[in-house]
Amino acid sequence: MGMPSLDCSTQSKLLFTLNHDPCLFPIQAEPDWGEPRHFNALNKNLSDPLNNSISVIAKGDRNYRRLVQDRQWPLDTPAATAGVPFPVLA
Repeated sequence: MGMPSLDCSTQSKLLFTLNHDPCLFPIQAEPDWGEPRHFNALNKNLSDPLNNSISVIAKGDRNYRRLVQDRQWPLDTPAATAGVPFPVLA
C-alpha cells in the first residue's frame, strides 16, 4: 500500500507555499507528540502555539483518541465540549 498521491497542481501549490511562506504551515517536532498524554495535558511550550493556531491538523487514531480524552462522545458533540483545547481538523 503506497501513499496517496497529490495531483501536480495541488503538490505544486503546497511546495510553493512551504518554500515561500514557511510561517503559514509551521511544522514542529516536539517530544510531547510522542507522549501518552491527552492534548489538554500538553506542556505549555507546545500547547500555547496550538491554542493560538487557526487550525491544527491531527492525523491518526491515536491522536484522535488523545484529542477526545479516549472517551466515546455522541457524534454531534462540539470539540470544545469533548475537551479539545484548540481548533482542530481530525
